[in-house]
Amino acid sequence: MTRLLGSERRLALAVSGGSDSAALLLIAVRARPLLGLQLHCATVDHGLRPEARAEAEAVGALCAARDVPHEILSWRGAKPSSNLQAAAREARARLLAEWRLSIGTPTLALGHTLDDVAEGFLLRLARGSGVDGLARMAEARVQTEFATMQREDAAPLRLIRPLLGVRRSALQALCRSEGAPWFDDPGNQDDRFARSRARALMAALEPLDLGPERLAKTAASMARARDALEAETAALSRRCVTTEPELGLARLRVDALADAPRELALRLLARVLEWVSGAAYPPRLEPLEAALDAMIAGGEGRSLHGALLAPRRSSGPAAEDGKRGAWLAYREPAAAAADCEIEGAETFWDRRFRLRRTPPEGEAAVRFGALGEAGRLAVESRLEQAGLEPPPSWRKAPIGARRAAPAARDAAGAVIYAPAAGIHCEGLILSPLRP
Repeated sequence: MTRLLGSERRLALAVSGGSDSAALLLIAVRARPLLGLQLHCATVDHGLRPEARAEAEAVGALCAARDVPHEILSWRGAKPSSNLQAAAREARARLLAEWRLSIGTPTLALGHTLDDVAEGFLLRLARGSGVDGLARMAEARVQTEFATMQREDAAPLRLIRPLLGVRRSALQALCRSEGAPWFDDPGNQDDRFARSRARALMAALEPLDLGPERLAKTAASMARARDALEAETAALSRRCVTTEPELGLARLRVDALADAPRELALRLLARVLEWVSGAAYPPRLEPLEAALDAMIAGGEGRSLHGALLAPRRSSGPAAEDGKRGAWLAYREPAAAAADCEIEGAETFWDRRFRLRRTPPEGEAAVRFGALGEAGRLAVESRLEQAGLEPPPSWRKAPIGARRAAPAARDAAGAVIYAPAAGIHCEGLILSPLRP
């Protein structure tokens, strides 16, 4: 745990009440006097099972007996009728991220174990995942997904998983030795859920020497391969991608993509599409491969993953983009999120942008969203009437990219802030969520 913590001594713990997270609490309590830790604990009550509240309160009692502050975080509001487990995971991540901000600690410890690594490997293998999907989850990483967007002045959320090398059975033995109760989620025994089926399959594979340890070692090898590929993808990005952050637009030199190994080119195109669309996951492989082939062959533009890909109409020397030219990737206007009202000091929109207002108690009726066609025409007319030139990036951008550009409007619907077009407003500051 010392290696994962570094110099940080404030530690937030996510404890669900299962044996893994209960053991994490016990281990952290043992380490507290040795490392000088300040511990804080939270349990998320998803409101999906009637007994969940009592289980969360039992975790609170376990914490109280060990002098650890504890809070119950409730997932309120209507629950989706489909993809409930995925929605619950995102809600849990969001609630824990907001909670750790409230207690002022950047580090959140999770109780994932070696068994979780092996189960995840089997689940993703069944889905046909490649290197990324089969790679072991990281022991420590900075969380960048939409669910954990941070205040501008807050330290990034850092997730640590100190138990990845430990079997669940060993953690259950620790709980029994300390008289710490735990609760088994009924979903873990329900064959309707893929994870319970993976646990049953793992038991069947052990006689073939394909137990959790072997699967976890393979996942660790995949993680090393993933890290090497990501480093090469970053180097390729520096050679062939330029961006206009305020527009959410990327330009890709096709020569560099065509000359790169196909795996790297596909990875880079996927990363660009994730950046443009604000998605938390990459596009599916088949349409991604088709898009790359179209770019290299000089085919037609297309819509993919909430973004538009289109050949760039060159306005300068052909040498600038190489013999195959360049393609542009930008947010598909129809896929952008609906407008939202600016509340308080900052507002997030479309999983891509943060708009801050100083002072936060300014105009309450300001709305934030895509510029749209009417807004684009109004902004360009306003600039023309004032004898002003928009930034070069705006003039060169496709109309679709301009329509999807972020903008703020007043109560009457007039555009008061569109920084990509050169329209600024005192007290409003736009920043992309992703570099």
